[in-house]
This record gives sequence, C-alpha cells and structure tokens, in this order.
Amino acid sequence: MKKAVQIIVGLVIGALLLWWVFRDTDWAEVGTALGAVHWGWLAVATLFVLFSFITRILRWRYIVRTAKPVSFRSMFSATQIGFMANFILPGRAGEVIRALVLSRGRPITPEHLRADVETSVADPFEAVPLEEGLHAAVARLERSMIERALARAGGNRSRAAELLKINRRLLYDKMREFGLLQG
Repeated sequence: MKKAVQIIVGLVIGALLLWWVFRDTDWAEVGTALGAVHWGWLAVATLFVLFSFITRILRWRYIVRTAKPVSFRSMFSATQIGFMANFILPGRAGEVIRALVLSRGRPITPEHLRADVETSVADPFEAVPLEEGLHAAVARLERSMIERALARAGGNRSRAAELLKINRRLLYDKMREFGLLQG
C-alpha cells in the first residue's frame, strides 16, 4: 500500500511539473521543428550519448569497491540521478548524491574506494595498526599487490609476475597461499 501511494504521488507531481514546464508551448511550432529533424543524425548522436553514459558507469564501477557486486542497473540509476542533481544543484553536488544513492543509506568509508585511485597519504604505512602485526600486514600488502597486478594484467599471470618483478613460480605460490587460484 505504501509503495502504491508513493507511485501515485510521484505520478501526480510529475504530471504537474510537466504541465508547468510545457504550459506555454506552441505545439504547432514543435511539430514543425520535429518535421525538420534529421532522424539519422539524431540516432547517431543518441548512440554517442549512450556510449558516454556506459563508459562513465563502467568508470564509476571501477572506482567503487563494494562488498557485494552492484548491478549495472543500480549503477546506471545512481549515475543518472547524479547527473540530474548536477543540472539543478551547485558545486557538482550530484557526485555526492550518486554515492548516496548507490550506498542506499549505508555509510561510505575510504575502504570503498580502490587503493589505486585513492589520494596519496604522506606515509601510507602510518595507517597500518601495530596491533595487526608485521606478518599479517605484509601478507595483506602482498595479497593486495597481487590482486592489483592481476587486474591490471587482465588475469595474465606471466604479465602480473612481470609487473610485480617476481618470477611466475613465486606468484603461483603466493596465489595458492592467499587462496587466489581457482581449481
């Protein structure tokens, strides 16, 4: 019932806004303008706009790291809502709104950003708690670097080993140690 009321209120508000925006529109002039449209060029332009939206969504998906994978549809919705907010709010507030829509009320922390995109810290090791212990901290660093190298190499293990400046055998041993080998 609550959902139905939200939908009805949304439709009523939408209808009122559409009436307000188009109340002084000369529909004959709109028809004339539509008759002069080159539909092929409009289709090409629309494809370019859609391509730009898709690449922005993929970029945002790359930057944001979530515990559960976010669907393309959710990412698309959050991105479009953010674009809309950028049109009507100052200071690129849509970027913040996009993150809030994507989080759906859950807190957003620096850990949700990819390590290779985060801004640099004067001494990144200051953030490592001493209580974690040296072996656990080194293991976490090794695993993170291996995952980043594999991602950058597109899963190519030889290339990942080159990026890490280690031999392939050591990479395989470390991947086995961290449970990164499938099968």
